[in-house]
Amino acid sequence: MRLRKRARTCAVGILASLALTACGGADGPSTPPDPGVNVSQVRVSGPASLDEGQTVTLQATAMTAAGTVVAAATFTWTSSDPTIATVAGGRVVGVKAGNATIAATSGSASGSIAIVVKPVPVGSITIVPATPTLAVGQSVQLSAVTKDSSGGTLAGRTVSWTSSNVAVATVSATGLVAAIAPGTVTITAASEGKAATAALTVEPAAPIASINITLPADRIIAGAKTEIASATMVDSAGQVLPGRSASWSSDQPSIATVDAGGRINAISAGAVRITAASAGKTASVALTIEPRSQYESIASSNWDFLLTANDARSPVWNDARQGWMPRSTDSREQIVIDETFTVAAGQQIQWDNKIVWIRPKARRNIAILGTLAIHNSLILWDQTEHQQCRFDVQRGGSLIIQNSYAFSSNQFWVNWDYDDGATVSFDHFQGHIWTEITGGAVQYTSVNASTVWMSLWAGMRNSAVAVSDASSLYFELLLPAGTFSLGLPRKLVWQDWTLPLIWSGSSVVATNSFVVDRDVTLNNGTNATVTDASDGFSLGWGVSGSTGPYINCELRDLGNPADSNGVLYAAKTWSLPCTNASLTIKNSRIMRAWPFTNGNVHLKVYNSYLVDTRNYGNGATYEVYDSNIELLSATSGGRMYIENSTLRQDIEVNGPGSTIYSYGLRTASSSPPAVYQESGGKYLVLALPGPPW
Repeated sequence: MRLRKRARTCAVGILASLALTACGGADGPSTPPDPGVNVSQVRVSGPASLDEGQTVTLQATAMTAAGTVVAAATFTWTSSDPTIATVAGGRVVGVKAGNATIAATSGSASGSIAIVVKPVPVGSITIVPATPTLAVGQSVQLSAVTKDSSGGTLAGRTVSWTSSNVAVATVSATGLVAAIAPGTVTITAASEGKAATAALTVEPAAPIASINITLPADRIIAGAKTEIASATMVDSAGQVLPGRSASWSSDQPSIATVDAGGRINAISAGAVRITAASAGKTASVALTIEPRSQYESIASSNWDFLLTANDARSPVWNDARQGWMPRSTDSREQIVIDETFTVAAGQQIQWDNKIVWIRPKARRNIAILGTLAIHNSLILWDQTEHQQCRFDVQRGGSLIIQNSYAFSSNQFWVNWDYDDGATVSFDHFQGHIWTEITGGAVQYTSVNASTVWMSLWAGMRNSAVAVSDASSLYFELLLPAGTFSLGLPRKLVWQDWTLPLIWSGSSVVATNSFVVDRDVTLNNGTNATVTDASDGFSLGWGVSGSTGPYINCELRDLGNPADSNGVLYAAKTWSLPCTNASLTIKNSRIMRAWPFTNGNVHLKVYNSYLVDTRNYGNGATYEVYDSNIELLSATSGGRMYIENSTLRQDIEVNGPGSTIYSYGLRTASSSPPAVYQESGGKYLVLALPGPPW
């Protein structure tokens, strides 16, 4: 009677918990609980497979060495891979398809069972769209949705596709259907024994009424490699016919060829007709291939541009303003913005066929944090001082310019900045703009007869700069701290140029571009050697002082003060021990220079040809003797003293405490220098030589 009652209690426990952890099992005699009995072996039994999401219960039996069931044993359950199957109290849950081992442990003994988790079987398939209709030559992407028996979507299942009549329509392994001929066809998708069908009707192709050809630009240079034409087919109602392709040809293959994708290979100067043909219809356009020589003619000056006389979008030079102005025949809408204009993050602004004037009222940059796209437009800067208002493309911002121009409308220089996280894209862009990657990661692309004038600052990291077919390429390489040996490419030559790995994680590659110039700028801790630049390069030299004691630095003989063509040296070294920086040149020519100062430093420069002579202040003093100077600038409390030198352009003094003193300063013309004293800056002519400090 006692044994029967105990067995009944155990059976109830099994029904309630579906476990045998306290009941021993069917094998071996049952014994009362005995804490002194040692468990020597554990057996695990139950289903060896289950589906994803299904739960099964395993049974564990503990026994002594003699095979006696230990009824009071308790177990610890584990899974070899919980991402495949989990277990708790013997209950196993299938997580995803795969194999796992489930173990039960009691004391020092354990047993296990191999479990296979199977994918949930496919219960049905649905094709989207279910009844597509296509015209001959068109295509459609079908998708197959696999579901289980309960209607739940199953991901990652392999689907095979078939067509009942490949003469009417074909289908790829990914479900892309292509219409071949009029008729009806059944497209079938199958997976794991289940299938679905879609009835497809292929109608006769709508006849092409005409072909529209779009050229990449109205000016293409001989030798260009990145120009692509496109063809659009339309019906009699003017509706675009998608999925149609054209074949291309040229009537003068010695001047230009065009491949199956519309890419134009401009071989030599001359006139050519490009023809697109499709389904018996043709269209052609006249294309003029311009000689490279007209771009090469700018060799006399880095600051000249080719402005095609018959391009109504291009500006014209105005002597009175000393800048560029719209043509009198240019009727595009004119808009005016100032330094308060901005492109907010997430915002998109596009200018098409506009003349845009930038007329700042104060010194402040135009922040671009969203997307600014400029197409077929003319952008003119009308500033009251140098570099007063820049496009500043910041993190997340994009600047996209196509078939457009950007210039200064007066004598003041224009700069644009590209900051960390900016994206910049130029296509047929000409401009009198100096641009800068000031630091961090920038994605920059320029193609198709564009102007590229850019400083690559020492702080650039993880940037990608790609230039193709540039009509004017000028890089200034601001080297970081370290030791570098540079072989600069020849100037005024169409060529490919890949810069060495100078900036961490960055690539700088130019292909088929006209290299106008390439300059080198040193900073504190930079030691550079330049070899075989006999055609000349110009030199920038940043001299910065820390917040500690003042340092004294001196540079001499940077170029020839009487001739901007500079001096050719077989071998020469300039050294600044004050900033641990040096330049060694071999068989190279120094032409012009622009040392600049900032912080607690005293810099003296003698007998040099100086371009952009700047003191950025913050305690710095800067003295120049017996030199030729194009521009003088002092800001942020910087002080400068100029003696017995010639000035070619103007003087700019900006900010409280900023002062430029001169003694014996001459001008290159008979007119006195233009002086811009802003925000408390002062220019003073001294009666006696010597700096007043």
